[in-house]
Formats: sequence, C-alpha cells, structure tokens
Amino acid sequence: MEIKKKKILFTEYFSFVGGGQVVLLNLIKNLKKDYEIKVLLLNEGKLVKELEKVGIDYYIIKAPLKVKYRYFWNILPVIFKIYQLLKKIKPDLIYANCFFAIKLLMPAIRLLKIKTIWHKHVIIDKKYNSYLAGQIRKYSKLVNIIICVSYAVRESLINIGVNKDKLKVIYNGIEIPELNIKKERKKIREKYKIKNEFLIGTIGFFRENKGFDIFIKCAYELKKKIKNLKFILAGKSDIGTGSYEIKLRNLIRDLKLNDNFIFPGYVDRYKILPAFDLFILSSYAEPFGLITLEALSLNIPVVAFATGGSKEIIKNGYNGFLVNKVNYKLLAEKVLYVLKNRKHLRKISKNASKYIWEKFGIKKQIIEIKKIINRLIA
Repeated sequence: MEIKKKKILFTEYFSFVGGGQVVLLNLIKNLKKDYEIKVLLLNEGKLVKELEKVGIDYYIIKAPLKVKYRYFWNILPVIFKIYQLLKKIKPDLIYANCFFAIKLLMPAIRLLKIKTIWHKHVIIDKKYNSYLAGQIRKYSKLVNIIICVSYAVRESLINIGVNKDKLKVIYNGIEIPELNIKKERKKIREKYKIKNEFLIGTIGFFRENKGFDIFIKCAYELKKKIKNLKFILAGKSDIGTGSYEIKLRNLIRDLKLNDNFIFPGYVDRYKILPAFDLFILSSYAEPFGLITLEALSLNIPVVAFATGGSKEIIKNGYNGFLVNKVNYKLLAEKVLYVLKNRKHLRKISKNASKYIWEKFGIKKQIIEIKKIINRLIA
C-alpha cells in the first residue's frame, strides 16, 4: 500500500526571482519526491512561470502593497481567503519564505494549529526597540523554528531579542545547470565585444544596500592605474528603486566610465557569469550571497567585504578575498593586488569550485531541512 505523503504549503510574498526565490525553487524541486508540495503566492510575477516549469500546484491570493495592520480593512479579506484555503487543503506544515508571508498567514495558522517553519534570508540591522524588531520578535514566538541562511542572520535576530533556541543555521545549497563554460565564455564575450580585457563584474537587483555605487567608484580607482579593464553591472531596478539606477548611470557618466562599463540589464546569471574573470560583491552586509556561491562554483574568484555571510563563504586567500572595511578605495586596493598576482589568482580559481561543492552543495542543505520537517510533522 502506498504511503500518503505529508503535505507542505510553501508561501512567498514577493513575485520576482531573486536569491531568496531561487532558494525556494531549489527546495521545492528537491523535496517534491518526498512530500506533496503546494505553493501559495501572495503576488503574481515571474515566480509563477518558474513553478510551472517544475510542475508544482500553486495558488495566488493577491496581498496589499502595505502589509501593516493599521491598513486592517485592506488586509482582512486577504486573511480570510488564506484561512479558507488552508482549511481546504489541510497542510501538515507551512514553510514561509519571508516575513510578510508569516504576517499574513499567522491568523489562519494559529486558528488551524499548523506547524510552521520560517526561512530567514535577511540580516536585521534595526535597533531592539524599532517597529520591525518588535514585529519580528512577536511572530518568532508563534512559529516552530526559524531557519537562518547564515550565522550573521542568526546573530542579528538574537540582537533584537529572538529566542536563540528557535534559530537553526542551514546554509543555502546550489544547483547549477550543465554548462560548457569555455563555450559560454566565448559566446558572451563576443556578444558584448570583450576581447582581451580583464572583465570584472557584479550582478543583482539595483538596491542601495547592494553597494553598486561602491563598485563603480572602485572601477574608477582601478582605471586610473590599469587600462585593459572592462566592467559589467548586470541587473535591474526593484520596485521603487528606479532612482538608484539613475544615480548609478549618472555616476558612471560623471566619472567618464561609459566606455568601460557594460549594462546588460536583467539577464540569467549563467548567461553572463562565465565571461567574468573576477566577481565583486559590493554589498554592505550580504546575509549570505547565493550569487557568491554561483560565481565560485564556476571557478570565478570573488572579492567581497568581510561582513554578513560573506565571511562564512569566503576563506580569504584560498577561494576568494575579503576586504576588512566597507570602503571603495580599500576594495580597489584588494583588486589591484589580485591583478598584480595572477599566479595567486589562478590558484584561487582552482580552489573556488572544489570548496563550494564540498560545503554548499544542495544535497547537504536538503538533508538538514528534511530533518527539521520530519521532526515537526512526525
């Protein structure tokens, strides 16, 4: 007799496909053989198409833009629809991928007494007595466990008063498509007319915390000393961040870097990463940095600030380089060292992929998450 699979409802508020959503998709793909997986989306966007590709049933209940209870009358119909859905599908477990999902589902979760996991992708840099810190403390008491993507995320939650016994660190794992890296590299470099230049790049949504202005200022410092360089800034504006993209483009113009910069827009990271010679993560405090893993897995060395989760991924001088202070001149100095020590760079490149697959493969992440799931729904 076939054993009935336990039912997990994954839920996500954001509709784009950023790092957190890639993690969500990887989890779903790797857990669907062991559990009955369904997904509740609280907005409609590109994530829908990605779920359809992997054949996952999903529901959409459109949430308001402002998920605050002072807008109670806007939120109430959404909460009621969520309650009706959860009562209908009877999940054994809720797996929430972000804070807004927890906030909107919690009334129904409490009424129906459903076990809940909250996957935390963000470092909380607010003070203990801030509104956000208070909200996170409140909801952390109502979930069974919070999975943190790094010890940096865990520490930030402890600092605002979240019970450390609720927190479990599980690093994100990666899966990459099969690639002929040499062939892809040649194709991409031909497309963007990159010949023998050393290509330094970064990728992400254009948000201020990503520090792309630091990346551009670093490029300016480098160009004053080394001529044969090109830079790629790949990505797009997030909702409400268009002004930051304008600021970045103006900065490139003002520093007279237009001939050295490539803005390919939003592009699949695997259709641009193979062309890189060096990846720069310029974030002030990246919670984890899935893109860091992806770059390293393709043997691309990474230079990053020694903040957030980057310190947990990069072993300085072994698979990448860390800069101790968030400063564009110090970042440029580190990159100059790299450029002047190409033998060391080649050695770093060889170490990068091996280290990442040993420590951050998707199988390791799935094993740890399944342990938590099975303990909660046994």
